[in-house]
Order: sequence, then structure tokens, then C-alpha cells
Amino acid sequence: MKHVMIIGCGEIGYSLVNRLLQEQKKVKILEHDEEHSIQLRKELPAEAEISCVNQITPELLEEEGIRKMDACVLLTGDDQTNLVLSMFAWNCGVSTVAAKIDESSYEAVFRKIGINHIVTPSLVTCELLLTYIRNVDVFNAKGNDIVAMFSVGKGLGEAI
Repeated sequence: MKHVMIIGCGEIGYSLVNRLLQEQKKVKILEHDEEHSIQLRKELPAEAEISCVNQITPELLEEEGIRKMDACVLLTGDDQTNLVLSMFAWNCGVSTVAAKIDESSYEAVFRKIGINHIVTPSLVTCELLLTYIRNVDVFNAKGNDIVAMFSVGKGLGEAI
């Protein structure tokens, strides 16, 4: 990936933009909140291209170069918007499409249409907790006392 479009740039988007810029990626951000766009321009490196947009339409996405993007990350606060925009990006030939969803019931819909990169705040929280639990220094000074760990329910759970 060299060119990434991020639609909606809250806390998750902010960290993602910084990471992508460190990796020398070209990042284009579409944000609807004018005040937040101004704040992003102040806080983010100048390499991040930020556009304040009132409404995201197919024509706007075309103008902003969606067809030239290698990846599109949808981080708006609305699951339905992320779903529709992810389908549009996929249809425009964007090879990697990732979307944030808050409602876990939408996950099956996203997977059915081929959007396999899904971020849910609850999943991120679980991953952070599991990283902490698996940390070698957490259990005792001698090391991690986990004897075995098993994935259950097609990856839906773990037994330690």
C-alpha cells in the first residue's frame, strides 16, 4: 500500500494516520467536521492531505481520487455509512478496504460482501486485554505461567 484514504478521522484514525505517515504512505483524510479538520491540520504532519467535506457522495470520492487508492479505511461514526462506502470503494477497485463497526451483527454482512478488515471497538479492547494477559512479566518474575492456550469456537474464544 502506498496511497490510503481515511474517511472519518477520530481517535482511531488519528493514530492510524501517524503510523501510516511513519511508514512513508501517502494519506488522504476526508472529514466532515470543519473544526476537527482545522485541529487535524494543526496536529498532524503536513504530509497528511486533509479535506473537509459536507457530504460524501460518489462524485466527491471520484474527485478525491478513490480509484487511485490502494486502501480505504472507513471510520465514520455510522455503521451503515461505513457499509455503503466500503462497497463503493471495493467497486472502484480499491484492493484493501477496512471498516469500523460498532454493531457486531453487521460483521456478517461486511464479510459476506468481501470486506474482511473490520475493526470493532470491543474487539480492540479485547485484543489489548489479551496482550496484557499474555505478557510474560504479568504473572511472575520467573516468566509467564501459562501452560497451554487453546482457541475455541472458530476463534471466538480462548481457553488458557
